[in-house]
Amino acid sequence: SSDLCPPEWRPRVVTLFEVLEHVPDPRAFLRQIHDRFPDSELILTVPSPKRWTKPLGCRDVADFPPNHLTRWAPTSLAEALKRAGYAAVEIRYPRVIPLELASAAIKPLLRCWLKGNSSQTLNGAISDEHLRPLTQEIAVRRAKSIMATPLAAALNLAGYSSVNMLAYCPR
Repeated sequence: SSDLCPPEWRPRVVTLFEVLEHVPDPRAFLRQIHDRFPDSELILTVPSPKRWTKPLGCRDVADFPPNHLTRWAPTSLAEALKRAGYAAVEIRYPRVIPLELASAAIKPLLRCWLKGNSSQTLNGAISDEHLRPLTQEIAVRRAKSIMATPLAAALNLAGYSSVNMLAYCPR
């Protein structure tokens, strides 16, 4: 909205991390951002269609309406950005990194996969399993990251990506 920031304010970069899939009219939303900040770069992420959780056949309940209203493929995202006025669009699939796997609660993922129930929720699968002091959580994630390194490499070789797809629109 134009009343949220002064008209003279011109950010160098506008970021939208995991926003677009929640917007009822993404084309109009992107057009408003482009028109309001025509000289700004745009960086955004949406859930990746190649995310590493897909081989398990499970989707988080938040991946369906009323939470996620749209799903994006690279071609549809690039087309929406170009129609909004962005001339140059780069779409990337970030690689799976061990820390991302270490942040996942593997038990809910495995439970979902073993039950073979694609409607099973993955709430908590990308979050802390327990509330721990920060220093303990850092130590646990470091240890899990070391153990997750071979799995991250295997997922990357199999063609899977991080949970997000990245779009970059330079100026």
